Amino acid sequence: MPEPETMAADDFRRSLPRFKGENLERNKKLVEEFAALASSLGCSPAQLALAWVLHQGETLLPIPGTKRLKYLEENAASVDIVLEKETLARIQALLSAHPAAGPRYDPGNLDLVDR
Repeated sequence: MPEPETMAADDFRRSLPRFKGENLERNKKLVEEFAALASSLGCSPAQLALAWVLHQGETLLPIPGTKRLKYLEENAASVDIVLEKETLARIQALLSAHPAAGPRYDPGNLDLVDR
């Protein structure tokens, strides 16, 4: 998880509450543990996140975005990741122990979201 000061000045994430102060510090813990789990499974955190969404049922579909072909290929490979019940339980336990801290958007950006 990048530090806000290392992001480009126009990076949208710099305005998000989850990338500020105490929220950032708490969210780093979740990202670190999720990345360690992904590594133990031999995949990237992005692949694990996409595989997890794909395992949530047929009514939920991930919409990943990327600017680079290598990440598009990595994302596409997530469909081949089979998550066992134990792994799904580990992810759920991790998400329960470290829920994302802070609102997704600040009030100004929330107004731009089609709700």
